[in-house]
Amino acid sequence: MHISLAVSGRRGHKYIPLSRLQIVLDDEGYTPRCSFPSVSSCKEIEVTPSSSVYHCKIGAVDAAAKIRYLDTRRVSNDEVKLFEYKLLGEVRMLGALRKHRSIVDIYGHQLSSKWVQVDGDKEYRILQSIILMEYVNGGSLKGYLTKLLKEGKKCVPIDLSVYIAREVACALLEMHKKLVIHRDIKSENVLIDLDPKRNAGAPIVKLSDFDRSVPLYSLSHTCCISQLGTHPPDVCVGTPCWMAPEVVKAMHEKHHYGLEIDIWSFGCFLLEMLTLQMPYQGLSDTEIYDLILRKKQRPRLTQELEAFWTMDEPATRLKLGITSDAHADKLRHLIDLFYQCTRGHASRRPKAVQIYNSLCSLPTCYDMR
Repeated sequence: MHISLAVSGRRGHKYIPLSRLQIVLDDEGYTPRCSFPSVSSCKEIEVTPSSSVYHCKIGAVDAAAKIRYLDTRRVSNDEVKLFEYKLLGEVRMLGALRKHRSIVDIYGHQLSSKWVQVDGDKEYRILQSIILMEYVNGGSLKGYLTKLLKEGKKCVPIDLSVYIAREVACALLEMHKKLVIHRDIKSENVLIDLDPKRNAGAPIVKLSDFDRSVPLYSLSHTCCISQLGTHPPDVCVGTPCWMAPEVVKAMHEKHHYGLEIDIWSFGCFLLEMLTLQMPYQGLSDTEIYDLILRKKQRPRLTQELEAFWTMDEPATRLKLGITSDAHADKLRHLIDLFYQCTRGHASRRPKAVQIYNSLCSLPTCYDMR
């Protein structure tokens, strides 16, 4: 039976199937009928408060399954609807961004339920949502940063930083062309594979996690499913350490914001690669909000990076491990981008296209392979 959800809007109804698999499984471009992989046959690779991610196989294809559950005993009908719409909103967003080299691809989705009975109690429903996506073997960039920190490193190698920043900027450019705000740009939501045996030796970099993404003009499109499951762009959404000032302002009262909030977060993302630290490291959420709104302070780079930025001296280069003028130029470029992206006034931040073009002007060792 074909199952779908209808949502009324000014232009009629929008239908999205509640179960769909859209992945090529053989060389002839044919997608045979097959069921979703069973969780019991998958390997859990990540657990967050809201979902679990599993590595699974669909035929010979590796996939990542993002799974959420909802126990209907303790929730209202509105919360059940929100659970459903949240899945379908993310599916719509991923579907609109399919087949981009720097954005994780969607393979399919499913919304299902089962009846459960425990110790003779009354039966109840468990809802399960699954989004099947492209599997990236290296995991999140955050994991790589943690590994470097444990090894005593101070930053991501400069050519790799430039390459990763360029690919994330490319993903951001695609989203902003389609007037979509990501709202959660950070290392945890960037997937990487650094295995030189794949992708002709160049790293694989993919932006992921679009469950907080929203169309820029969603407030004026009531027919959009994602509007029903996602807060509009006048509500505080995101991760505090990466939030732009205009998002923090929306915490207590509605404050409309735009694509520029992703640019601020991108600047914070650059800081992560430059320092191996979170923005506003060690501060509480309350202290962060105070710094952003009252004191109007961007997150701070390390003392060594700030010293290099203000005065390029041999001693500073030695501390930072700068080995050549080319290395110094690339580092200075990334620091400059960080400062531009974290300007307090949203209108003064660069556009995604400007960031991408500037990063394309920096050659890396990966471009020569």
